Amino acid sequence: NAIKYGEVWTSPYYWDPWGKYIISYSKALYNKGTPFAVMGSDFNYDSLKNQIKKVKVYESGYFWLMDSSFNIISHPTYEGQNLRNLKFSKNVLATLSNKVYQKGNVEYEFENSKKIMAFKRLSNGWYACVSAPYNEIFEGSKFIFRVIGLIIILTIIAGIFISYRISKSITQPINRFVESFVKGATGDLSIRVPETSKDEMRLLEFHFNHFLEKTQRMVDELQTVQKSLVEAKNVAEEANNLKTAFLANMSHEIRTPLNAVIGFSSLLKVQNISESEKDRFIDNVINSSYGLLAIVE
Repeated sequence: NAIKYGEVWTSPYYWDPWGKYIISYSKALYNKGTPFAVMGSDFNYDSLKNQIKKVKVYESGYFWLMDSSFNIISHPTYEGQNLRNLKFSKNVLATLSNKVYQKGNVEYEFENSKKIMAFKRLSNGWYACVSAPYNEIFEGSKFIFRVIGLIIILTIIAGIFISYRISKSITQPINRFVESFVKGATGDLSIRVPETSKDEMRLLEFHFNHFLEKTQRMVDELQTVQKSLVEAKNVAEEANNLKTAFLANMSHEIRTPLNAVIGFSSLLKVQNISESEKDRFIDNVINSSYGLLAIVE
């Protein structure tokens, strides 16, 4: 395979003399286009596998590896199987099969769970993938709504407790207080209780207003954080799209002068060409090389 393809990585296999699983790499060596040797290296797959298992991805996410034929090399559950035989969403295979994408992310459904997978194509043709449940990734947004709900619930409980403890002799201030309290608990955090009482109610009104002010500030901060999260997500998605477009454009731009260099260099090997043609081919090679250098710079 190394002679056939130039270089090759194997899937993990058990090597009895070492008593462990290894991955082998082989590369053919050539002399003027003729292979004369193959060199290779063996790597401890058990050590690599242990390192992969230590990778923490949210709460239940995981890191996994595939070879270029979509055989799963390392996975918490499906190691040794082929991705095509699993019930993945079609867009996963479509995205991975598109050679333009060297890295990216894709949403998919698997085992009744919505997930997001990020991947990167390695130099040996393998895929390094990270999968995590959708709800764990966006847990931050849900946390904001849970905090707001908890604030409202605690406010209602506090109101019931205060109403129960206040005597009937101050029914009117209590009714006024409860009316304002209900408005605040239903979302109107701008409401304030007039501090007109001259007894313990005045202290209660003061602290209630102070509580709503702090709650209002907290909600404003949470909304700002949520907005920042949305903006950061949009910026990340835009950056990813720009990066993909840049790689595609660079691949196209580099191939044009490179094809000219290869083509005219091959023509120079023809024996029956004239000196003028040879000079013209050499000029084309040099011009295309400078053009390629300008693109790279």
